[in-house]
Amino acid sequence: MTNNPIIKVFQSENVGSKSDQSYLENRTQRVKIGNFRSTSGILAKRIPQGSILGPKIFNVFINDLLVTLSKFCVPGNYADDNTICCIHTNKHTMLQNLQTACNVAITWFDQNLMQANPEKFHFLVLSPFQSIYSGFAGRPAKQTDV
Repeated sequence: MTNNPIIKVFQSENVGSKSDQSYLENRTQRVKIGNFRSTSGILAKRIPQGSILGPKIFNVFINDLLVTLSKFCVPGNYADDNTICCIHTNKHTMLQNLQTACNVAITWFDQNLMQANPEKFHFLVLSPFQSIYSGFAGRPAKQTDV
Protein backbone atom coordinates (compact mmCIF):
# COMPACT_ATOMS: atom_id res chain seq x y z
CA MET A 1 0.00 0.00 0.00
CA THR A 2 1.32 3.43 -0.90
CA ASN A 3 1.09 6.75 0.93
CA ASN A 4 1.43 8.68 -2.32
CA PRO A 5 -1.97 10.35 -2.91
CA ILE A 6 -1.34 10.55 -6.65
CA ILE A 7 -0.80 6.79 -6.94
CA LYS A 8 -3.88 6.20 -4.77
CA VAL A 9 -6.00 8.14 -7.28
CA PHE A 10 -4.63 6.06 -10.15
CA GLN A 11 -5.42 2.85 -8.27
CA SER A 12 -8.88 3.84 -6.97
CA GLU A 13 -10.10 5.34 -10.26
CA ASN A 14 -8.47 2.61 -12.36
CA VAL A 15 -6.99 5.20 -14.71
CA GLY A 16 -3.70 5.23 -16.47
CA SER A 17 -1.53 2.29 -17.24
CA LYS A 18 0.71 0.30 -14.93
CA SER A 19 3.64 2.16 -16.48
CA ASP A 20 2.05 5.49 -15.47
CA GLN A 21 1.77 4.24 -11.89
CA SER A 22 5.25 2.72 -11.80
CA TYR A 23 6.61 5.99 -13.19
CA LEU A 24 5.63 7.63 -9.89
CA GLU A 25 7.07 5.03 -7.55
CA ASN A 26 10.58 5.23 -6.12
CA ARG A 27 11.41 8.42 -8.01
CA THR A 28 14.43 10.40 -6.91
CA GLN A 29 15.48 13.96 -7.45
CA ARG A 30 18.57 16.05 -6.81
CA VAL A 31 19.65 19.63 -7.32
CA LYS A 32 22.60 20.88 -9.35
CA ILE A 33 23.97 24.39 -8.86
CA GLY A 34 27.14 25.07 -10.80
CA ASN A 35 29.41 22.10 -10.16
CA PHE A 36 27.67 21.19 -6.88
CA ARG A 37 25.21 18.28 -6.84
CA SER A 38 23.09 17.45 -3.83
CA THR A 39 22.46 13.92 -2.69
CA SER A 40 19.43 12.27 -4.22
CA GLY A 41 16.18 12.23 -2.30
CA ILE A 42 13.03 10.19 -2.85
CA LEU A 43 9.95 12.05 -4.10
CA ALA A 44 7.36 10.79 -1.64
CA LYS A 45 4.31 12.72 -2.83
CA ARG A 46 5.15 14.73 -5.91
CA ILE A 47 5.09 14.58 -9.67
CA PRO A 48 8.55 14.98 -11.22
CA GLN A 49 8.82 18.53 -12.56
CA GLY A 50 9.52 18.98 -16.23
CA SER A 51 8.28 15.51 -17.07
CA ILE A 52 6.21 14.64 -20.13
CA LEU A 53 3.63 12.76 -18.06
CA GLY A 54 3.46 15.44 -15.34
CA PRO A 55 0.52 17.46 -16.76
CA LYS A 56 -1.52 14.33 -17.54
CA ILE A 57 -0.93 12.85 -14.10
CA PHE A 58 -1.70 16.12 -12.33
CA ASN A 59 -4.97 16.59 -14.26
CA VAL A 60 -6.11 13.08 -13.33
CA PHE A 61 -5.14 13.75 -9.72
CA ILE A 62 -6.90 17.11 -9.38
CA ASN A 63 -10.06 16.08 -11.24
CA ASP A 64 -11.87 15.10 -8.02
CA LEU A 65 -11.36 18.60 -6.64
CA LEU A 66 -12.78 20.21 -9.77
CA VAL A 67 -15.82 17.93 -9.72
CA THR A 68 -16.46 18.73 -6.05
CA LEU A 69 -16.03 22.48 -6.58
CA SER A 70 -18.54 22.42 -9.43
CA LYS A 71 -21.30 21.94 -6.80
CA PHE A 72 -20.64 25.50 -5.56
CA CYS A 73 -19.06 27.34 -8.47
CA VAL A 74 -17.54 27.05 -11.94
CA PRO A 75 -13.94 25.86 -11.51
CA GLY A 76 -11.19 26.55 -14.01
CA ASN A 77 -7.78 24.92 -14.12
CA TYR A 78 -4.63 25.60 -16.08
CA ALA A 79 -1.65 23.52 -14.98
CA ASP A 80 -1.44 24.17 -11.24
CA ASP A 81 -3.37 27.46 -11.30
CA ASN A 82 -6.99 27.20 -10.25
CA THR A 83 -9.79 29.71 -10.60
CA ILE A 84 -13.32 29.55 -9.28
CA CYS A 85 -16.18 31.64 -10.55
CA CYS A 86 -19.43 31.97 -8.61
CA ILE A 87 -22.52 33.47 -10.19
CA HIS A 88 -25.72 34.26 -8.33
CA THR A 89 -28.38 36.97 -8.30
CA ASN A 90 -28.08 37.28 -4.51
CA LYS A 91 -24.78 38.80 -3.39
CA HIS A 92 -24.79 37.09 0.03
CA THR A 93 -25.48 33.65 -1.47
CA MET A 94 -22.78 34.18 -4.05
CA LEU A 95 -20.22 35.21 -1.38
CA GLN A 96 -21.25 32.21 0.76
CA ASN A 97 -20.75 29.87 -2.23
CA LEU A 98 -17.37 31.45 -2.92
CA GLN A 99 -16.26 31.00 0.71
CA THR A 100 -17.53 27.40 0.74
CA ALA A 101 -15.60 26.65 -2.46
CA CYS A 102 -12.42 28.12 -0.94
CA ASN A 103 -12.88 26.03 2.22
CA VAL A 104 -13.48 22.88 0.15
CA ALA A 105 -10.32 23.55 -1.87
CA ILE A 106 -8.18 24.11 1.25
CA THR A 107 -9.51 20.92 2.84
CA TRP A 108 -8.88 18.93 -0.37
CA PHE A 109 -5.31 20.25 -0.60
CA ASP A 110 -4.65 19.31 3.04
CA GLN A 111 -6.12 15.81 2.62
CA ASN A 112 -4.01 15.23 -0.49
CA LEU A 113 -0.74 16.39 1.07
CA MET A 114 -0.64 19.58 -0.97
CA GLN A 115 -0.10 23.05 0.37
CA ALA A 116 -2.58 25.81 -0.39
CA ASN A 117 -1.76 29.41 0.36
CA PRO A 118 -5.02 31.11 1.43
CA GLU A 119 -3.22 34.47 1.45
CA LYS A 120 -3.15 34.20 -2.35
CA PHE A 121 -6.90 33.62 -2.56
CA HIS A 122 -8.29 36.84 -4.02
CA PHE A 123 -11.80 37.58 -5.12
CA LEU A 124 -13.52 40.16 -7.21
CA VAL A 125 -17.28 40.55 -7.36
CA LEU A 126 -18.74 42.37 -10.33
CA SER A 127 -22.25 43.75 -10.15
CA PRO A 128 -24.52 45.33 -12.78
CA PHE A 129 -25.18 48.08 -10.22
CA GLN A 130 -21.73 49.63 -10.76
CA SER A 131 -20.25 48.38 -7.48
CA ILE A 132 -17.23 46.15 -7.18
CA TYR A 133 -16.49 43.99 -4.14
CA SER A 134 -12.97 42.75 -3.60
CA GLY A 135 -10.97 41.13 -0.87
CA PHE A 136 -9.01 38.12 0.29
CA ALA A 137 -10.18 34.78 1.65
CA GLY A 138 -10.93 35.03 5.35
CA ARG A 139 -11.39 38.81 5.27
CA PRO A 140 -14.61 40.77 4.73
CA ALA A 141 -15.49 42.10 1.31
CA LYS A 142 -14.90 45.77 0.68
CA GLN A 143 -17.25 47.71 -1.60
CA THR A 144 -15.93 50.23 -4.09
CA ASP A 145 -18.19 52.39 -6.22
CA VAL A 146 -17.09 52.81 -9.82
